[in-house]
Amino acid sequence: NNWLMSTAESARFISRALNLKPEIIQPGNPAFLGDNPRVHLETRRIRSLGWQTRHTPMNSVLDTVKYLEAKA
Repeated sequence: NNWLMSTAESARFISRALNLKPEIIQPGNPAFLGDNPRVHLETRRIRSLGWQTRHTPMNSVLDTVKYLEAKA
C-alpha cells in the first residue's frame, strides 16, 4: 500500500499514541523552504521485488510506543 498522511495528521496520531496534548501550530504552507507538508510512503519499487508490508505506519508507531513504555 501507499500511505499518504499530512504532517499535522501524523503529529496528532503520534501525540494521541503518547497520550500527549501538545499545541500543534501550523505556521503556513510550507512552514519553511524545503518543508514537505505531506508524508508519502511510496513502496511500489520494493514491492516489485517481492517485499510486502506487514505493518501500517500507524501500527508501527503504536508498537514503538508499547516497546518504549515496557522499557521505562
